[in-house]
Amino acid sequence: MNKLVIPGDKLASAIEYLPGNGVYEEDGDIFASISGNLNENTDEMTISVEPCIGTPTELSLGQVIIGKVKKITEAVAVMEIVMVRDEKRFFDANGRDGSVHVSNVSDEFVKDMRDKMSLGDIVQAKILGMEGRIDLGTDGPEYGIVFSRCKKSNLPLKKEGNMLKCEQSERTYRGKISNEYGSIQF
Repeated sequence: MNKLVIPGDKLASAIEYLPGNGVYEEDGDIFASISGNLNENTDEMTISVEPCIGTPTELSLGQVIIGKVKKITEAVAVMEIVMVRDEKRFFDANGRDGSVHVSNVSDEFVKDMRDKMSLGDIVQAKILGMEGRIDLGTDGPEYGIVFSRCKKSNLPLKKEGNMLKCEQSERTYRGKISNEYGSIQF
């Protein structure tokens, strides 16, 4: 299974690998500079990111996207659209922004968006509207958080029932969790 990475993901230490294409080194660590598939060459001890195949010319209604939450308020979560998902293939979305309004997060009443998502969460959503802005929705079992990290340890969270848990800090998080949580590798 290919591991999908997005810009800013920490991939390795510069002590372990030499940086290749699609990555950059900063403060002794290597980070992804593009979205794509992680490529670790253990023979040459290099790490790189291969860009996703194809780039959509336009986003359209009904497309499924992967976004990273970059701003959140009581009423809305704004996310950078980092990928467009199409038949299990991923395409670079050129970093456009979309937003999920609290009324489109779940089929249940939600008072505060911050109870359903957090900064940095990776979310799978559907494009609901494109008039002046990109409106997204996460209503449906396949939509919602597909990857998240602990706010204390920064380790990936594991899904346990209807919540996410950090194995190190033992903190738990609730939210709008996709039934595909953990199946998309980041």
